[in-house]
Amino acid sequence: MNFLETNIASLARNSKNMISEIKESDLKFLYVNKIGDSEFFVDRNEKIYEIRNEIIEEDKPNKKIRQLYFIIGIYNVDEIKFMIENANKNTFFIIIEPELSFLLAAMQNKDLTFLEKDNVMIVAQPVNQLQAILEKIFTTLIVFLTANVKIYATYYYRTYDLATYKEIVKIISNSIKYKLFTLGNSVEDSLIGLAHNLLNIRYLNGSLDVRELKNKFKNIPAIIVSAGPSLDKNIHHLKNVKGKALIFAVDTILERLLKEGIIPDFVLSIERINEVYEYFYKNKEIPQDITLIAPPVIKPIIFQEYKGKYIIPLRNEVSEYRWLDGILNFGEKAFVTMGSSVAHLAFGMAEHFGASPIILVGQDLAFSEDLNKTHSSGTIYDKNQFTMHEEPKYEIEGYYGNKVLTRKIWLDFKKWFEIQILNRGIKVINATEGGAKIEHTESLPLKEAIETYCTRIIDVQKVLEECPKYTVNINDVIKKLEEEIKNIKKINHQANELNSKLRKISLHDKASTDELLKVLNEMKQVDLLLSAIYKHKLVVHNLQSQIVNSFRKLYSLEEVLSTEVVRQNLNIQLEFTEVVAKITENIIKVIEDCKSQLATK
Repeated sequence: MNFLETNIASLARNSKNMISEIKESDLKFLYVNKIGDSEFFVDRNEKIYEIRNEIIEEDKPNKKIRQLYFIIGIYNVDEIKFMIENANKNTFFIIIEPELSFLLAAMQNKDLTFLEKDNVMIVAQPVNQLQAILEKIFTTLIVFLTANVKIYATYYYRTYDLATYKEIVKIISNSIKYKLFTLGNSVEDSLIGLAHNLLNIRYLNGSLDVRELKNKFKNIPAIIVSAGPSLDKNIHHLKNVKGKALIFAVDTILERLLKEGIIPDFVLSIERINEVYEYFYKNKEIPQDITLIAPPVIKPIIFQEYKGKYIIPLRNEVSEYRWLDGILNFGEKAFVTMGSSVAHLAFGMAEHFGASPIILVGQDLAFSEDLNKTHSSGTIYDKNQFTMHEEPKYEIEGYYGNKVLTRKIWLDFKKWFEIQILNRGIKVINATEGGAKIEHTESLPLKEAIETYCTRIIDVQKVLEECPKYTVNINDVIKKLEEEIKNIKKINHQANELNSKLRKISLHDKASTDELLKVLNEMKQVDLLLSAIYKHKLVVHNLQSQIVNSFRKLYSLEEVLSTEVVRQNLNIQLEFTEVVAKITENIIKVIEDCKSQLATK
């Protein structure tokens, strides 16, 4: 029986499925036949693979808790059916099939309609695409299930291709860690950032309008100069590139560049901390033809004292800036992808400008070869180099194919570059000549990259001089902030009221089923609070890590009706409502203080 048409229609009905186009050139295996309970495939070298239906029962899901269950391989449908049938009804299954031969064979020979469920998605993509795909998946509510992850390999992968299975496990693990890393700063840091974002509104009228700079440097090469230790050996090549490429300098390396007689077109900062001002801008002689690029989260005194031009973009993919845009009405073109580091900001701005190729230099993301340096010489790190004992180190592939050591945060930075390059199809040259290998880039010595791509004369200053500035009415901003204070006060009142109700609930050890159900029903009011939070972009931004942590705790509880489980559930909800009340109270105070300061300037 040929199931192909039925399966195609069934898989198409699930909008969550991510299935690559199947090309003949991608098919490495050919289905041969079935003998008894075994099925046989042959590869291009005529090697035969026997596929059996052997269910490993000890790997079945836990029916008592909801899990995020990854299944590697789609052909062994009996194994997959067994896992789904033995799972908690709220467990979510992601079936990963990197080998499209097996997907095609399954569609032709198996009934896959049982996979047409709300809690199942199929990811049939090459392994090198998985990182970017999981990044998207974990932006959804699926991230709540990451406290309970299970990974199961079907027969082919556990028998013949453990290497691919291990690589997928590594990608899943790293993607979850990266997502949790990107959930945000501490509450205190978030509130500092909110205050800076609001106070810097007063400097927007002095900023070049980032919307007007979209694609203004189309196909002009951009060089992003970071402060990795490898920069010491090729920094001199930058002396002859002025006027032939856009030169972006991260704040850490600016002073060194100026001492070398290299004047970049842009200096960039992204951190809200006071040290950025103290180390890189306070009492510094920065040429006025260097344009500062920074989001409004940096310390306001930097914009206040900066003598040259500056550009203030909004940060893409962060709900706080979507809320801020509701105050400013700048629109989509004011948003730039920034990631977590200042080099990410430079990368996002280069892309916004339409620059190509983007050339990375000093982007080591690893320790120096002698393990003594984290940054190039001539930076603030000369007297404060990271020591090898401060945190764990990881061995990864280096620029030259060798092994290098790195840190967790550098791994996250590297992953961001790789996802952006892959997702956006950007041409990127890695001219660092050392450090970590960055996937999807072309490695090229800096001298050769400059000679190849930096061949035309460009007038960067002329473009910037002709760019208009933002126009912001401060009085309109103040009125909108007053409305926002009222909206957030409603959420604060809702959280306080619910917390008070939950505290009045008493549970004795021998509570009846009816009593337990009554308590669970009362706790459902938290869903209304969550709905209000998710409707407010600023509030959800400041609470996102608390929301994820609370749900991860909830989903770790066994789904059985017992006094102990209900009591644990209640404690989690009490903690959550208390946090919501406290954080919204602090948000209100920050907005009120900043509104007053904006009104007096």
